[in-house]
Amino acid sequence: MKRTICLLTALLLLCCVLPVTTAHAEGEMVDSCPDCGNTDIVWYPMFDEEGRDIHHQSCMICYSIVGGFEFCVAIPGSDTCMDPEICAVCGSLMYGTQQPDPDKHAWSDASYLWEYNGSGYSVTANRHCRNGCGMEDIETVTAVLAENREATCTEKGYAKYVATFDVDWAEEQVREYTTDMLPHAEVVDEAVPASCTTSGLTEGKHCSACGEILVAQEEEAPPLGHTEVVDEAVEPTCSETGLTEGKHCDVCGEVLVAQEEVPALGHTEVVDEGIAPTCTETGLTEGKHCDVCGEVLVAQEEVPALGHTEVVDEGIAPTCTETGLTEGKHCDVCGEVLVAQEEIPALGHYDGNEDKVCDYCTADLTNPQTGDESALGIAAVLMLVSACCLAVLPAAKKRFVR
Repeated sequence: MKRTICLLTALLLLCCVLPVTTAHAEGEMVDSCPDCGNTDIVWYPMFDEEGRDIHHQSCMICYSIVGGFEFCVAIPGSDTCMDPEICAVCGSLMYGTQQPDPDKHAWSDASYLWEYNGSGYSVTANRHCRNGCGMEDIETVTAVLAENREATCTEKGYAKYVATFDVDWAEEQVREYTTDMLPHAEVVDEAVPASCTTSGLTEGKHCSACGEILVAQEEEAPPLGHTEVVDEAVEPTCSETGLTEGKHCDVCGEVLVAQEEVPALGHTEVVDEGIAPTCTETGLTEGKHCDVCGEVLVAQEEVPALGHTEVVDEGIAPTCTETGLTEGKHCDVCGEVLVAQEEIPALGHYDGNEDKVCDYCTADLTNPQTGDESALGIAAVLMLVSACCLAVLPAAKKRFVR
């Protein structure tokens, strides 16, 4: 109905305008193309240099312009994007309104498509014009993971994705996902035999992840009781503590009667007398030891030997009838002989003038004592030496005089 009204209005305007357009030779409809003779001539709309709608006649075979330019007279269209303005003269769409008017679209509600891309979700918003012009808007964004909770054996998993669009016609989209709870991680609780103090337990099970008891262990045997063993007492010593008698369990090792400490007895001191050093042997200082355990309490320290105090033993000259001694040495403290005196033989008598009297001791040699043969021997030797000297002396004087 609207379209019919629009056409009638256009014809009315055409009737009013035709006298004006026919007044110009260029505005008359040409019968045929002067270039190719084609009679298929149509009005063709376009813009002039100032952006105004104009039309001209054009050959549909050779596309030559065969008619002059005229301004288009617009007939308003309807309020929808599908009825643009048309020219009252040429009947063509106004050149600036050949596309659907975006301000007159009848948009549908936006629809949303979620797609998993391997690592997350992309969301595409879409709307289209319900007038059938084929116009549609598409906007795609990546959803953000706003919340995430992994599934456990006691709670379902949860993820929340939010998609926010930059265009005003698309609303924020939220999608929530849940995943099933995980099964329990079963761990076998081994059966426990009864001990001295605890009851025995049957085999059970629990979850190693959440700790939930899946199969409870039940008591099946009473405690066995302790097996007592006596811990002998330990006597204290001088330096080490002792212990009283006690008791423990031979099976589990639990102490039933604790052994108590007995204080150490302490040492019984005995004085070790000091030893004075001698000329050749070291001495010791006074010390102490324990008369019970023998431990040295105060160690005796070594005192160096004193060394000898030398005294000279004067030598004794021999006589005609008695032996002599060489000089010697001994220690004045301990009496040890340091340098032994050696015996010097007796000299024996000497009678150089043969007067039967010893020249040394004036002993009477007429009656030599029995056994005094050594003196005679010495005298003989001296006489021989004297004789040799007397024999050599004259010769020595002669050589000296020469």
